[in-house]
Amino acid sequence: MVAIVRARNTFRKRCLSKELKKIPNFKSHIEIIGEDGKTAIGIDETNNKVCLLEYCGKPKIKIVDYKDIFSVEIIEDGITQTETSRGSQIAGAIIGGLALGGTGAIIGGLSGEKFTLNKVVRIDLRIVINDKKEPAFVINLLNKHFTVWAIEKNSSEYRESIKKARDSHSIISIIIKNADAASKTAERSIADELKKLAELRDSGIITLNEFNELKKRLLASAKHAPNDDFILSH
Repeated sequence: MVAIVRARNTFRKRCLSKELKKIPNFKSHIEIIGEDGKTAIGIDETNNKVCLLEYCGKPKIKIVDYKDIFSVEIIEDGITQTETSRGSQIAGAIIGGLALGGTGAIIGGLSGEKFTLNKVVRIDLRIVINDKKEPAFVINLLNKHFTVWAIEKNSSEYRESIKKARDSHSIISIIIKNADAASKTAERSIADELKKLAELRDSGIITLNEFNELKKRLLASAKHAPNDDFILSH
């Protein structure tokens, strides 16, 4: 049974990788494929785009700019372990953080079973993006389904899964960090330009109306300015 599930998931992963390669005007330089073969992430380093791919009967594709990724976190059995977010890079190990589908942490889920913290049932990577309708995207990297099948943290399976989760988290964290840096640089540039315009206005080189018009154009252009192969899969 286990062998059949693994074979099915391996097939699904290949399909997801092919789907990422078929997306028009998108080059997937880096791919993160979910363990269950249902979700995947593609990263286009040339165009600073990220593709969030979900497959439920047919592919559901969402492409976002780097700057629209707000946070990324590693979640073990509903507990956030590590999080990176815009404006505050590494938040560190947050014990008792956000849970998938709710707050708090319930070890054992709905089964009511309890087990020690040196065992894990599932590991997820959750990304929050600038989308009010569907802000969260979750990619599963380990799922044993039931607490009785939980694996030890010193097992090779856990080490392999958590390494993939940490590598994936690091990649998305770099994207967030770079987007933050680009945003701060743009803000400084705008402030400098506004200062120069104010000096021209104060010296009488441009009129107040001209100043207001140039200021309006500057802020509008800043608002619409664009933000400045290996596969992570078992």
